Amino acid sequence: MRVMLFCLVLCGTAARAAEYYVATNGANSNPGTLVQPWLTLQKAASTLVAGDTVYIRGGWYPQASRIEPSASGNAAGSVTNWITYAAYPGESAVLDGSSLSFSWGGLVYIRPARGFLRVCGLMISNSPFAAIAVIGAQHVIVESNITVNTGSSGVYLQYATNIVVRANHVRRACYARSQECISVAEDSYN
Repeated sequence: MRVMLFCLVLCGTAARAAEYYVATNGANSNPGTLVQPWLTLQKAASTLVAGDTVYIRGGWYPQASRIEPSASGNAAGSVTNWITYAAYPGESAVLDGSSLSFSWGGLVYIRPARGFLRVCGLMISNSPFAAIAVIGAQHVIVESNITVNTGSSGVYLQYATNIVVRANHVRRACYARSQECISVAEDSYN
């Protein structure tokens, strides 16, 4: 009975994992496949569940709103089910926040109580505050991204734990504020 239950838990988790795609020629009414991709990252952020990956095809993506993941990945025993936002291999996806106005957070904003999220290989430009902000989250990987022309830090971490920031390039950060290119603030709410 224990073996069957263990198998059901693992198989159920693996079965839900899916790959989705976003492209400049997509539509949010599409199923998010390679052939019929979504148009916006916010559609992906509101759809993905633990174990899912969204690949952003090459192109320029003017953002109408912040990208805020609505779900977290999870860890169950020795299995970790990350939610991953990644540039499609060999292509350059540029997320442009030129039309946005906010005074806190990031164009990619990972809020409290979110976790097991990866943001990999994206170019994030023209954010009025940080390009990527991880605030109050746990188990987040920010890797191989390029941030350009941000009002504040390229990558901003606050009240966050178990965070990996690796191989990111920050260019022209802090044009509107006096902060660091990569900021690490308080490590707990206490």
